[in-house]
Amino acid sequence: MDEAIFNLVTEVYAAPNQIPTIYEMQERTVDGRNYWTFEYDLEAPGYGVSAFATVAIGNGTRSWGF
Repeated sequence: MDEAIFNLVTEVYAAPNQIPTIYEMQERTVDGRNYWTFEYDLEAPGYGVSAFATVAIGNGTRSWGF
């Protein structure tokens, strides 16, 4: 989970000039599907954003939510 979320934030969500910081990560299972919820910041000169995201994994497929 840690590595997958780190790669998602740094390689998908962040622009090349943004510095990511990942905060608390939580994992839960509902109806056989794993959910990872996490908070992250993306900082760049003069701009920053904070967000929560949830990643659902089930049957070998992924779906992304914000």
